[in-house]
Amino acid sequence: MKLIFYRNKKSGELTTVFKALEWSDEELNKRVTEFNANENNFVTAEVIEADEHMEFVFNKSEEKRMFSKRAIQEALDALDTARNCIDCLEVAETKEGADNG
Repeated sequence: MKLIFYRNKKSGELTTVFKALEWSDEELNKRVTEFNANENNFVTAEVIEADEHMEFVFNKSEEKRMFSKRAIQEALDALDTARNCIDCLEVAETKEGADNG
């Protein structure tokens, strides 16, 4: 597995990492070189061939990220359901108030 690390140009700190797409080595190197040549980018890209330890850690972090993303989506769905229930209550109260008034 190849990973692309992005490093802040000013501080040199690593900012993020992504799994490289399934490009040939030539295509990947060409794209990274083009990316790094763009002066508007505030980061530079580095391609690293992941050993089994790096691959394990990367995959675990991706699993956590996907779990978090799924949990957030489930929470948003629950909020939408609750909002719909509240809207139904307001309509019912309005109709009931109109009947009594």
